[in-house]
Formats: sequence, C-alpha cells, structure tokens
Amino acid sequence: MKGRVTNIQRYSLHDGPGIRTTVFLAGCSLRCLWCSNPESLRNEERIMVFTSRCTGCSACLSIDTDQALTLNGKSLTFDPQKDLAKFIAVCPYKVFVKVNEEIEAEDVVKTCLRDRLFYEESSGGVTFSGGEPLLQPEFLKEVVQRLNKEGIHIAIETAGNVGFEAFEAIYPYVDLYLYDLKFIDPIQHLRYTGQDNENILSNLEKLIRLKKNIVLRMVLLDGINDTDQEWEKRFDWLKHHPSSFQRIELLAYHNFGEGKYVALGEEYPMKDQKKTDEIRIQEIKGKLESMGFDVHVENAF
Repeated sequence: MKGRVTNIQRYSLHDGPGIRTTVFLAGCSLRCLWCSNPESLRNEERIMVFTSRCTGCSACLSIDTDQALTLNGKSLTFDPQKDLAKFIAVCPYKVFVKVNEEIEAEDVVKTCLRDRLFYEESSGGVTFSGGEPLLQPEFLKEVVQRLNKEGIHIAIETAGNVGFEAFEAIYPYVDLYLYDLKFIDPIQHLRYTGQDNENILSNLEKLIRLKKNIVLRMVLLDGINDTDQEWEKRFDWLKHHPSSFQRIELLAYHNFGEGKYVALGEEYPMKDQKKTDEIRIQEIKGKLESMGFDVHVENAF
C-alpha cells in the first residue's frame, strides 16, 4: 500500500519521548495561519524551489519553454503556477525539490527500523505527524501495525479534525497521542484555522474517556490565543479534565517555516506576528501547575 509522505525526519527530539523518527504525512483539513509545514497541507505532489541554492549556472533555462523562470545572475525567481517538476532532473544543485511523493508502507517501515537501536537506548520510537496523519487512515494503520509488531513505540501528532473512526482503526497500535489544541473559542478557531472545533474537542474528550495516553500541545501566539478571554475558557475546560494528560506542552510561536512559504511561491500569512511573550508563557504555565498539571515549555527565544 502507498501513502503520500512529505518527509521522514530521523533523530527527532521534540516529537515525543526519546530519540524518534518523525514521519510527516501529506494532507490537512485545517489552514492554521501559523502552520510551519505548508508543503504538507495538500495531499498532492508539490515542488519547492530553494532559490538560495542557485549558482546561476542556467542549466534550467535550457528547458524552460514556458517562461516559468527568470534568472538574473544568481537571483532566481519562478512562477509557482507553471510546471516546475521538469527542472529537477537538470539542476545539479537541488534547487527544485519534489515533496509529498507516494511511498510504499514497507519502505516507510524499513526507514524507521534503521534507528531501532536509538529508540531502545533512549526509550524513543516513531511519531506520525503532518499535515494530519489521520487523513490517510488505511496507510497509517498499515505502517503502525507493522511497527507495533516490531515493538516500536508509536506516537500520533494530531489536530483531531477527523472522523473518530480514524482513531478507532489504530487503537491497538498507538502508545501516545500528541494532541494539538489551537483554541477553545469556536469563533476564533474558525477565524484562524478555517474550521470550527466542535469535532476536535469531541474527539479529544472521547480519547480522554477511553483513558488513552495524551500529551496536550498548545502553540501560543501573542495577541491571538494567549489572551485572557481565551485562557479563561481553557482553564474552565481543563478543570473538568484534571488527570487526563501525561503533561501539557506550551509551544512558543516561531517563524521557522517562513522559508517554506517562499519556496512554494506563497506569501507567509504571519510575517508581522510578534514572538510569544515569555512572561505571558510563564504566567500560563504557573496557573496550569497550580491546577495540578505537569507543564513543559518549549520556546524559540
């Protein structure tokens, strides 16, 4: 069985316990304005153009029959609406990169098993992220089932905006859910992600009732979802789930994904967004700890 994979990142340290391999699957139903993996949003092949790698050799221009490119010295510009895939074969500097290719489940498993020793030594494993990995449920099940048979710890990073049957299909094989919570306020969730959060919260509460192992992850954006109004709603929701999470992770907003938007020929929607205020993060952390939660802060300061 084949699935569409954006990237397989080995030696990951921030996607679950221990040393991990993170498999990013293509496709997502949300359009979070701060998304740091825009190349994984669509379940289709895409071409990224890393213009900083261009040396001005002009090999690409020899087959540019539809004026997709403009080269001025080493300065390359491109039209993302044109066929850019043909340039991959002629560019010696990997300026043009194809992502979201279809890969056999067996090949994903083999790649993940290369680092079995690191998983065993560090209590690590494999994490599936995206995009939204649960939007490729059959492929995901095929891969996690095989890894489970090999004794590999499996984590799923999800925003939860899928039918609950996608969770049910992988129940027996998953050790940990990394559940991304964007907003409690449904109006703000719709405004900033393009979807409401009724299904997301419903799925999270179902996992809680089933006593699944969950790490709740929350990105904090200055003036957007770190406001008193939003956090009053979060604290109120969380007090009804006092022992439901292994821990809560507060993630400071960063703009590390901006270069990916440029490589896709798209505008970065959060270019004027300020970094998350560290004092505000600590305030929220302190309140959560006073409620009895184990809280970890990961920031980009």
